[in-house]
Amino acid sequence: MRILFLWVLLSFFVAAATLNLTPQQQAWIETHKKISFAGDPNWLPFKALNEKSEYIGIVAEHLKLVESLTGLEFVLKPTQNWLETLNLARQKKVKVVSSDRADEILNKKFRPITPYLINPVVIIMDKDNHYVDDLNKLKDKRIAVIRGYGYTGDIFKVYRGLHFVEVANIQEGLKKVHKGELDAMLATMVLARYHISKLGYDNLKVVGKSSVVMELTLFVDKQEPMLHAILDKAISKISIEHSQHIISKWIHEPNDDLSLSWIVWIIIVTLAVLLSIN
Repeated sequence: MRILFLWVLLSFFVAAATLNLTPQQQAWIETHKKISFAGDPNWLPFKALNEKSEYIGIVAEHLKLVESLTGLEFVLKPTQNWLETLNLARQKKVKVVSSDRADEILNKKFRPITPYLINPVVIIMDKDNHYVDDLNKLKDKRIAVIRGYGYTGDIFKVYRGLHFVEVANIQEGLKKVHKGELDAMLATMVLARYHISKLGYDNLKVVGKSSVVMELTLFVDKQEPMLHAILDKAISKISIEHSQHIISKWIHEPNDDLSLSWIVWIIIVTLAVLLSIN
């Protein structure tokens, strides 16, 4: 593990030395050091504010790498919830917002960079249930989905006719499934594993995955094409292995039907395919 960490660290410094910013991009950075930023304050392990109002999580650690690569500084605009974050974006009070690439609201005034984490949306149920190979087989079940998330809209489009119940956040949805008030919940793999463990819901597990994925990205104000190009270039220099090292710090062994190696394989291969297409 120590050797792997040193190898990842070395690969990062090599990437930093080969970012190859253009003279125009370097000049832009010199006059635009601080970049206003906002995200979901309650979305661990992806992102959240701790008791010291510090931004933590998978997104925060990727932003620190981008800062090291570029010399930029992200200045967080704290919000109480995701809807407040979206309102900041609508009012153009921030230059960068972290979210799912499918977010229809952000796509109106912001442009996403290449996603740096692809995470499958999985099915969470009571541990007595067996593997579910097709979400449509749960047509007689009550399924929780998180209100306002980008991939939630994709779920509604792909899986018509299912009984979806919108909840405010992952905690509410898992609690309702835990207590038997709902039969299942859809959430990203990383989010599900983190909160099942954190909440101590030993009776819940991941039983399968949907065909929908969450593509984690940074949305950049469409009026800032130079910033978009810089961030896109910086994110592309963060290796898949380095991203996976960050993810592994925030999630634990799951109590589900999908092994850790299988999960890692999905994330890495899907991201590699997407990057090759772009």
